[in-house]
Amino acid sequence: MKNTHYYILVLLACLGCLSCENFRDNNGDLGGMWQLTQWRTRSSSGQIDSLVANNDRDDVTLENKRKLFYCIHRDVFQVKDASTYFGTSYYCTFSHTGQELTLGNLIGFDGKCYVDGEDANRTYEQFADFGIPADGHFHIDNLTDEQLTMSFTDNILLFRKY
Repeated sequence: MKNTHYYILVLLACLGCLSCENFRDNNGDLGGMWQLTQWRTRSSSGQIDSLVANNDRDDVTLENKRKLFYCIHRDVFQVKDASTYFGTSYYCTFSHTGQELTLGNLIGFDGKCYVDGEDANRTYEQFADFGIPADGHFHIDNLTDEQLTMSFTDNILLFRKY
């Protein structure tokens, strides 16, 4: 009888470990929650010519009080503006290969699809304030387990792992 209990416990432990396998993130260092720390623009000569936003929580003089977060887990990309009490969130699927990250349809917290249609007609222009490029394609310039730098057109976004 004791052997039966032992085998049942071992079986439950194995099943418990296997059931969690589906939640494993396969994005490497890219997976996790990222806080936007700087948003810069680049001049036509390639030099960084202005700082659009610097989300340093100790700097109370900033005009731009946005608190932007990107959360990347499994195949879901979330952009969240936590500037207000309730915040604003959008979710979408994404794909990344090498140094490129491409977004899918953006769906709001209300369940409404805000970006839809064929890839050729997809535009993210209404989400420019969230640091999302109009075509939904980011270039990953630098990625470590603590820092992420992405760019598109003349914008450079710097993140820290949160």
